[in-house]
Amino acid sequence: YYMISTKDDLAWVAPLEPRNFFKWLENRQGSPGYVYVSATNPNDIKLVQDINGKDIHIKYSKNSFFLNEIKRYTYLHGNMFNALSNFSFEIDDQGRPYWVVATYQPTIVFGGYNTTGAIIIDAQTGKITKYDNVNKMPSWIERVQPKQLVKEQISSWGAYKNGFLNTIFGQKEMIKPTDGSSYAYINGKPYFYTGMSSITNDDSTVGFMLVNTLTKDTSFYRISGATEEAAMNSAQGELQQYNYQASFPILVNTYNTPSYFMTLKDKDGLIKQYAFVSVENYNIVATGTSIKKAQANYYNILNDNNKLSDKSNLEVEVTGQIERINYIKDHYYLKLKDNNNLYIIRSDISTILPFTKIGDKVTFKVIKEQNETYQQITKFKNNTLQ
Repeated sequence: YYMISTKDDLAWVAPLEPRNFFKWLENRQGSPGYVYVSATNPNDIKLVQDINGKDIHIKYSKNSFFLNEIKRYTYLHGNMFNALSNFSFEIDDQGRPYWVVATYQPTIVFGGYNTTGAIIIDAQTGKITKYDNVNKMPSWIERVQPKQLVKEQISSWGAYKNGFLNTIFGQKEMIKPTDGSSYAYINGKPYFYTGMSSITNDDSTVGFMLVNTLTKDTSFYRISGATEEAAMNSAQGELQQYNYQASFPILVNTYNTPSYFMTLKDKDGLIKQYAFVSVENYNIVATGTSIKKAQANYYNILNDNNKLSDKSNLEVEVTGQIERINYIKDHYYLKLKDNNNLYIIRSDISTILPFTKIGDKVTFKVIKEQNETYQQITKFKNNTLQ
């Protein structure tokens, strides 16, 4: 599967391919479509077999044979003297399938490889279009820079940014990529992400790199904290009785706090929980059965640990008269008069809660922009009781 962004969503796409040589012979005109799986909506899964009523036939793919095998086809059609890499499957804005192939050349005699352009192959007709300038490519193309090549260049930069002699004597500020990596989309643009750690300390990060997968524009952000693996172990330990496995995390800015976000899956690969882990302190962990619940729990834990530097933009104040109040499992549930929202508050937030009753006028703060059934209360005051 290959991750792409569309005008509506992030998604994984994969072409249908022949299982073996005999299946390929039965379908010489091509495989009937591709699979589309939304990366954000688990119910949006579809097999795309036509575009505007016209059937799809993916003739060129990695599992095809002879001249229909995409690497062989590309090589033999005018690219014998080009180094080819990163055969990625993408679809254009109309859903038509293509293969995007990076071309690269050495910049020194033995190595120093760099991307020189891209080749676009229509997966149905085999039409080839070459581009030497990434800025002139169609807007739907997202991934040209080979992941392995980018990671090798990041490793070289981390090792040699202070000179060759520094790698032998002193090894000052030498850093390297962490073991894992992922992709991130920022304002609709795709980036390759990897954490960076010191060569002498694998347990903590010194920052992270973002590399545009199309232009290779690169930024290094300095932030000390836990590695992705340490964060995954911390999230798994939070629910260790279930033996959930954490996915590789993505770095997010949550409540102005650098945080790792990940899913926790059972042995069948089904998502059971979501988790947020502080980058600066991997002991600060919050989980929940939905992203919003995990995020609200994370807010409370950050608040309890005095990690929220400025809450003025994170909370909104609510005032009203209590119409209903109930206590269930260390939480109070509130409904205000002439207010359709439902609110939930931990019993340890305020000592006045046990004395609060229907008809009391209250003022409290809730986390901004929540869409859950119950909005989390972070601070509570009973105006009726003095």
